Amino acid sequence: MVINFENIPIYSICFLLSLVTTCIFTGWFGRIQKLDKNIIVCFLTYELIGILLGAKILNMIQNNNYSSIYYAGFSSYGGVIGGIIFILLFSKLYKCSLKKLFLIFIPILPLMYAVSKLGCFFNGCCYGVEYNGFMNVSYDYAVGAPIHTNLFPVQLFESLVNFVIFLYIIFVYKRNKENISIIGKVFVLCGFSKLVLENYRASWDGTFSSSQIISLLFIIIGFIIIITRRKDEKK
Repeated sequence: MVINFENIPIYSICFLLSLVTTCIFTGWFGRIQKLDKNIIVCFLTYELIGILLGAKILNMIQNNNYSSIYYAGFSSYGGVIGGIIFILLFSKLYKCSLKKLFLIFIPILPLMYAVSKLGCFFNGCCYGVEYNGFMNVSYDYAVGAPIHTNLFPVQLFESLVNFVIFLYIIFVYKRNKENISIIGKVFVLCGFSKLVLENYRASWDGTFSSSQIISLLFIIIGFIIIITRRKDEKK
């Protein structure tokens, strides 16, 4: 597969699509959790600000480049961490149930990540290792990736895996909208997939990256949430 989107701002388009899907599903999950429409709008505002700031700041830290937050890239885990911090702030200011807010925000993460990773795939950033096997891709134009070189489409695999995770989470959500273990499952599944697929990035040097360390922390937190929920159910 040969990719060339030289004259199309495909990354920006996919990024905006990820924000649009976030808005849509925040509204949907918000109604399921029976929050007032005005509260949902305010929550969405805090959520988006947290995601954008967190994604930018962690990217600057990971790349040790603090020259401009405007031109900094986006870190997926930074977006998650920033979103969580602003959710905590929103819960305190508006006296909303933290459990409900997390059950709105966390299930959306796989979908948001999947859509944004399509932008990385078509843009040629966050690219994979050299690879000549099935489904290899090469770029006539790319931001970052080497031109006319067969690569493993790691961004596309990340996108597909996270779409599947999101569909599974929707299935679980419909069965029990108040099950806090949903949050744990998102952390474990998304964390594990990123932990593994990070090994297929061209930038991976054989040691644990900062993203893999954060993935491990999210997996541990996810298992703690799931185990705690099961213990509560047995009482």
